[in-house]
Amino acid sequence: MGPLPAQEFEDAIVKVAKIIREERDQGKLDSTATVDNRLVRLPMHKRALFVGDLHGELDSLNEILQLTNFTTENIGPDDRGYIVFLGDYVDRGSNSVQTLAKLLDMKTRFRENVILLRGNHELADVNSRYGFLDEVMEKYPREGNEIYTLCNRLFEKLPHAVITANGILAVHGGLPEKVSTLQQIANLDENGLEQLLWNDPRPEIHGFEPNYDRDPSGLTGIRVFGEDVTERFLKAVGAKVLVRAHETLGGTGYLALSKDVLSIFSARYGRREWKRAYIDTNLSKEVKDTDSLVQDIKLF
Repeated sequence: MGPLPAQEFEDAIVKVAKIIREERDQGKLDSTATVDNRLVRLPMHKRALFVGDLHGELDSLNEILQLTNFTTENIGPDDRGYIVFLGDYVDRGSNSVQTLAKLLDMKTRFRENVILLRGNHELADVNSRYGFLDEVMEKYPREGNEIYTLCNRLFEKLPHAVITANGILAVHGGLPEKVSTLQQIANLDENGLEQLLWNDPRPEIHGFEPNYDRDPSGLTGIRVFGEDVTERFLKAVGAKVLVRAHETLGGTGYLALSKDVLSIFSARYGRREWKRAYIDTNLSKEVKDTDSLVQDIKLF
């Protein structure tokens, strides 16, 4: 599958940006799912899929859609449920443009069912260095600068988090310091996003520490956070499990780091032996801990 013609791609970006802005202005995704600035609240019914990093792997996205029948046209909105993408759509892989175009098409056709969260690679200072900018310029030599700018303007509008009525909090990276409410997550500005999109859970530590794996210098604001941080935040917001992506997990597809943190990864980084994962769950089921969701993980 080749890239869309430049004008079609630009139109798709602008259209989805408008849809996301309308959802925020109207305060709803559908009749039961609400939107509070950059936070989406899902009700206690319908099916929900959670998909981890894709990183320009169109084949991984297509496999998930085929396995779940999500894009089958004769499935109604209620039966289709929701699909929550946890960010990192671009960079690293060779088909970031086509992967993003596919996601935009899905959001246009199934706007009430598709949620696109922001990942750390949906930041211009990251995707200008890890492949997306180069790919856009290669595939659109004349229109590349405009398309790249439009993409990052769209990324700035993406939601930060999803919380479900049965106790799942979904973000791309992790919990930030000095944030104790969902309202704060919903209202994070560009300067406050770094830790939400970059932080990693480390249950064995206490509080927050520098994230030397991602920043050997320890000079940035990127952190790792302990189980005490997760327990305190989830209790404060009425959730039971933090579902997130962001880490490759060594090709295992998923990892339950503790009773309340579950990581998934949906790309294979060119390694055929790597397992990939997504979650296919029913939002009417009671979620007590990660064991409640591990049974709903699908490896492919």
